Amino acid sequence: MGRGRAGGQGEARDPAQGIPRAESTRIRNAGPSGLGPAKAIIQAVALALVLAFSALGLAAALLAYLAGRLMPEGRKDGKGKGRGGLLRLGEEAGRGGAGQAAARSCPLCGSTLGPGERVKSDLSPGKGDRIMRIFGCPRCWPALPGAKARTCPVCRGEIPPGGHAVARYFESPGRKHVHVLGCSACRERGKVV
Repeated sequence: MGRGRAGGQGEARDPAQGIPRAESTRIRNAGPSGLGPAKAIIQAVALALVLAFSALGLAAALLAYLAGRLMPEGRKDGKGKGRGGLLRLGEEAGRGGAGQAAARSCPLCGSTLGPGERVKSDLSPGKGDRIMRIFGCPRCWPALPGAKARTCPVCRGEIPPGGHAVARYFESPGRKHVHVLGCSACRERGKVV
């Protein structure tokens, strides 16, 4: 018995699928979209490039975000270094401009100090890093019933009438620095190490 004309007479057939071998080879080389192998490779490369540039853009955006969050606050014009959060005694961040004396304020009650007014404090003797006790300005020290409330800059609690703030005092060339560590109450409670 002979073969019918369904697949063409004399053509070799792919036994697994029942289609002529020439068509089977063409289908295998066409790729998933039915295009030739060269077009499929070009599409894959184009997709890889789009994904790579998208990932690069996301990485750049993430770095820009983190750089903005991690930079220390300092000068807003981008010149010079920030001071890392250390302020002079009685100085507020962001106050005072170029050629203008910065208005000083009490670190405990926040009131602005007038000319000649000073914050009452004492300093342990010695050289290098020293401990300073800060009592307050004329408006909040001595702690009388009509005086302003003194607030600890660290624990945000009210400093008791006989208490004080504890700070680390150190000098760098041409500057004096005070870094508040807590108050007598929160350091006693062990909140601040």
